[in-house]
Amino acid sequence: MVWRRWVLTRAAWMRARWLASRSAWARAGYNSTSDLPVVFGNVINRTLRDAYGAAPRSFTAWARQGSLTDFRPATRVMVDGALKLEKVNESGEYKYGKLVDSGEVIQLGSYGKIISFTRQMIINDDLSALQRVPLYFGRAAANLESDVTYAALTGNTPMSDGKTLFHAAHANLGAGGPISIDTLTAGRAAMRVQKAPGDGTPLNGAPKFLLVPAALETVAGQYTSNQYVPNQANQQNPFYSTLTPIVEPRLDAVSTTAWYLAADPAAIDTVEYCYLEGEQGLYTEQDLDFDVDGLKVKARLDFAAKALDYRGLFKDPGK
Repeated sequence: MVWRRWVLTRAAWMRARWLASRSAWARAGYNSTSDLPVVFGNVINRTLRDAYGAAPRSFTAWARQGSLTDFRPATRVMVDGALKLEKVNESGEYKYGKLVDSGEVIQLGSYGKIISFTRQMIINDDLSALQRVPLYFGRAAANLESDVTYAALTGNTPMSDGKTLFHAAHANLGAGGPISIDTLTAGRAAMRVQKAPGDGTPLNGAPKFLLVPAALETVAGQYTSNQYVPNQANQQNPFYSTLTPIVEPRLDAVSTTAWYLAADPAAIDTVEYCYLEGEQGLYTEQDLDFDVDGLKVKARLDFAAKALDYRGLFKDPGK
């Protein structure tokens, strides 16, 4: 099916070039440059979206997707309650509980660019170089999403309580050690005993993902793989069936030793990434440019990412 799609795309591309070459005969009733947005432009838009969808984005596994209705700052409110039930004695009164709320602010940003193709460029494109331009454009849009989302993780910006995402007061920052049974155990225990903001009840949250830079890919695989089954009980790996490794080269740019644990985003908030409501992902449109006898294609992405709760994340700076 992939090969068939490429053939169809190539055929459509060649038809677009043919239409462009025939534009000089417009006065004789042949097709003109006005046909370009229909054929050539549709090829570009499809190629852009295919490349965007095919680009690897590792954050979609451990971060939660949301949407925003407009570009104003929005507060993601987290509500919890000090509602621990207390014994009521005979003729005693019930005590009142209270709700506790906090929030993190997230705001969409718009990103985009325009590429233009003249009729001469299309006709002279013997090496089909213009076919690759939309591919690069689509991948750039997908890469931007990864850049923004991982910046929300590694930027360690202050949360609404004034403390950074990974902070000793948040009890989600390791002492600094390589990935091992001991350090993974310490990270898991720290996430287990995180307390709800209202009544201080332990959340008992467990890590689901092990996020590592490319430099730690091998060791992360060793501690999450089921390929090695030792005979001695004290050599058993307790994490092979519980942690999913995610390798992200963007983490290398920040640190080649730091690693992270992340909870299931469906159970505990971690990082949320958002699109504009109704435009989930890359948006493209085209316009015929009569001034230069060509075509303009615009790609736009409305996107934002923000860490919402430190309790679902753990970082160890490694060494």
